[in-house]
Formats: sequence, structure tokens, C-alpha cells
Amino acid sequence: MPLILGRKAGQKLIITIAPDADPQECLRTLQAEGIEITVKDISDHGTQVRLMIEAPRELLVLREELARTPAYPTRNTSAATGSSLGSRDPEDI
Repeated sequence: MPLILGRKAGQKLIITIAPDADPQECLRTLQAEGIEITVKDISDHGTQVRLMIEAPRELLVLREELARTPAYPTRNTSAATGSSLGSRDPEDI
């Protein structure tokens, strides 16, 4: 199920391998399926885009501000962790 979220200019997403995923299997799946990112909408003032991201379940897609919290160490401190892709209300993200 795709993840849909909004981003403003300069905001980032972090895509990494889930800590419980087999890296080799993840790479095989990534090679076969890839990651698909679709621009779903651009705000009336052009200040925000809504993205739909479809990626293998073995990958995590995190908003940068979540990846930088103590619950989700970043690549600067250790492997990134977080929740896997799933159905979420875009307004909560």
C-alpha cells in the first residue's frame, strides 16, 4: 500500500533498509520492483507537493524530522529505523 505525504521546499525524505530486513533480499526486491514516486498534487501557492511513494516493504520511508528524533537514529549516528510503509492518513503525516 503506498504512502502519501506532503513536503514543502527544502524538506526531505529518508529511504533506508528496515532493521529487520535481509539486506540481500531487499536489494533483489529493489532491483526487481524499484521505488515509484508520484507527484499527486501541488498546492495552489506552490509551497507544498503531495507525494505518493511505493517501495518494497523492506524499505523504510521516513520524514527527515522523524528520522532525526532519538526514536529513529539517522545515518549520521547509526542505521535509520522507523515504521514501514502502510496506509496512513496523509493529514497525520
